[in-house]
Amino acid sequence: GIVAVLTGAGEPVPVVVARSADVTFDAGVFIREMTTALGGRGGGRGECAQAGVSAAPDEVVRFARRALEARAL
Repeated sequence: GIVAVLTGAGEPVPVVVARSADVTFDAGVFIREMTTALGGRGGGRGECAQAGVSAAPDEVVRFARRALEARAL
């Protein structure tokens, strides 16, 4: 399965998280955890969610790597 975390430049920094259908991962929950940790707002469903965060894109990537590795994905 695949989990994708996309980010880019902007104010706030845009983030999109999506997963393939065969992965038991809730993108909406992940976005809520990310916005709590990094600041920002967002939401979505289990298969796809988006946010605008107050952190730089490299911080978003570091957070995502740590969080996904902790979930053993």
